[in-house]
Amino acid sequence: MTCSTAGWAVEEGEGEVMVMPEAVIESVRELSATDGVNTIAYRQQSATSAQLPTVVFIHGFRSDMGGGKAEYLANFCKTAGLGFLRFDLRGHGQSGGVYTDFTISDWLADTLNVLDNLTTGPLLLVGSSLGGWLMLRAAQERPARIKALVGIAPAPDFVSDFIEPAMTTAQKAEVEQTGYLTVPSGFPEPNRFSKKLLADGKAQRVLHQSIAFNGPVRILQGTLDTDVPWQHALKIQNMLTSDDVEVKLFKDGDHRLSSTAQLEELGRTVGVLATRV
Repeated sequence: MTCSTAGWAVEEGEGEVMVMPEAVIESVRELSATDGVNTIAYRQQSATSAQLPTVVFIHGFRSDMGGGKAEYLANFCKTAGLGFLRFDLRGHGQSGGVYTDFTISDWLADTLNVLDNLTTGPLLLVGSSLGGWLMLRAAQERPARIKALVGIAPAPDFVSDFIEPAMTTAQKAEVEQTGYLTVPSGFPEPNRFSKKLLADGKAQRVLHQSIAFNGPVRILQGTLDTDVPWQHALKIQNMLTSDDVEVKLFKDGDHRLSSTAQLEELGRTVGVLATRV
């Protein structure tokens, strides 16, 4: 999320440095989406004890459940005996649809659908970038079940805070004429944000008022992140009602936060919070 809206939030790709444990192979299953048309692809592994929480990973914009952070957490949770669930939002990965057809509200519906129908017991949500926004909204919607949150470069309100303020007059005209904002990305093809997503982003804002959540929250953020400024993590911290919110800044961290040390810190953070859920 730069001032030009270029290169927004590409989470996975070439150039990442990571050391992965032996892969966890879970079969891909499908859940019917709330629209009655598409399906949501997911992978799930059970906890070794009913007393242990389920960790749910929510990926970022134009990423999917097969990214490096999700794979790392799958292996970490297997070793720790924790339940782990990851899924593809509609229009992403192996789920149905095209991403430009959906909005923040649609992806929140996917998240709640998955939580309500695929999990039982206490939950620890891990949200990356866009997933961090959905994580916070889900915590507002399901406060009784969601006990702890871990944000990885969380990007709540990115539409109103980063994209819209940077739009030029020409880009605003483009949206009115075509129904889409098109900007460069780290992918071969550009990012496209629909007019309905831009409008819906305002309706789903969370940082304009206090966020009611009283469990522990940990935010991992890179100071070299050109998509989500590190100050955004502090804004989230200040808006949460919980008195147990910590922000860890990585001096050499970009938006991906996928180096070996950063992944290990993610695992350590999840492991510590899991003992408190």
